[in-house]
Amino acid sequence: MLKTLSLTFFRNFENRVFEFQGGLNIIIGKNGSGKTNLLESIAYLSFPRSFRGVLDSDLVMWGEDFFRIEGLYQDDVEHMIKCFYSSHNRVKKIHVNEKKVDRLSKLFFLFPTLVSTDRDQDIVDGPPEKRRSLFDKLISLVDMHYYRTLIDYRKAIENKNVLLKEKRLEEVKYWNREIEKLSTYIITKRTEFLKEITMTFDLKSGVLLNGKKADIRYFKKIDIEEGILDSKLEEELEFGFSIYGPHRDRFEFYIEGRPAKAAASEAEKRMMLLSLYFAFMERFEKDKDKKPVLILDEPLSILDDERIEALLGQLESQVFITTPRWSLQYEANLIEL
Repeated sequence: MLKTLSLTFFRNFENRVFEFQGGLNIIIGKNGSGKTNLLESIAYLSFPRSFRGVLDSDLVMWGEDFFRIEGLYQDDVEHMIKCFYSSHNRVKKIHVNEKKVDRLSKLFFLFPTLVSTDRDQDIVDGPPEKRRSLFDKLISLVDMHYYRTLIDYRKAIENKNVLLKEKRLEEVKYWNREIEKLSTYIITKRTEFLKEITMTFDLKSGVLLNGKKADIRYFKKIDIEEGILDSKLEEELEFGFSIYGPHRDRFEFYIEGRPAKAAASEAEKRMMLLSLYFAFMERFEKDKDKKPVLILDEPLSILDDERIEALLGQLESQVFITTPRWSLQYEANLIEL
C-alpha cells in the first residue's frame, strides 16, 4: 500500500502531504479541485509518465520550473520513491531508497498500479495496439521473462524492418528465425494468460454487467511455425516492414457474443475493463501474495446504484476513487480537496 504522498509544484498542488490507508481511499472535491491530478501523481510513482498522455513539462505548476513527488510504499519493507522533473533542463530523476533508478520499468514492478479512467472505452473501441499494450503490461507483471522476450522481439522487428527496406533478404531470413522463436513464446503466454483468468473474468463481469455474458478473444495474425515468415517475404517486401507476428495480433472484448465496440454501453465497457483488472489481480496475488494498487477516476458517475454496490463489493486491495461527493455507508479514508 501507498502510505504517504508528498507533492511539490505538481499540477495545482504547491506543497501538500497526504496520508492513505489500506483499503478504500475516497478523494472528494469539486471539478477543478485536483482530484484527477492527485491520482495522476500516485500513478506516476509506478509508471513515471502521465496517464493523460501529456508531457512532464505540463505537470509542473504554472510559474515554477520543477515538480517533485515522494511516496512511501509499504511492501514487505518500506520503500521511499522520489520522482523529480526540471522543466528548465528537461531532466527527470528517479530514486528508490536514495538510490538512482537506471531503468524506469523497475518502478512498474516495485509498485504495480492499475488505472481506470473515463478513457477506458477507448481501450475497448480503439486500435488493436491499445489492447495489445494493456495485455502485454498485465502479463509482464506476472512473468518477467515475458517482459524481456517482448523487448527482444521488438528489437528483432526493428532490425528486420531496416533490412526489408534495404532488401537484404538473407539477413531478413536470419531474423525471421529469431522472430519465430520469440513469437512462439509470446503467443503461448498470451493464450495461457487468457485461459488462467477466464473463469474469474466470467464471475466478475457477470456481477458488474448484471448477468450479461462478456468474454475476451485473442486473434493471431498468423500461426507461427518454422519457415512461415519466409513464405511471406515477398508480401512484406512490398510493404517495406514486418506485417506478420504477435505485434499484429488482436485482443477483442465481446458482450453477449457481439463485439463490445458496437454492442456495449460506455458503462459496460468500463465494467468489462474493471472485470479484467479484478481477474488479473487474483492471478497476480497467486504469484506475488499481494495485489496491485487500483486507481479509479470517477467510476461512480456513469453507474446506477446497483452497479455501484456491485463494484464496491469487488474491491479488496488498496483503492483510490475520485468522486464529487460521497454518501455511501462504506468504511473509507476520506480525502477532501
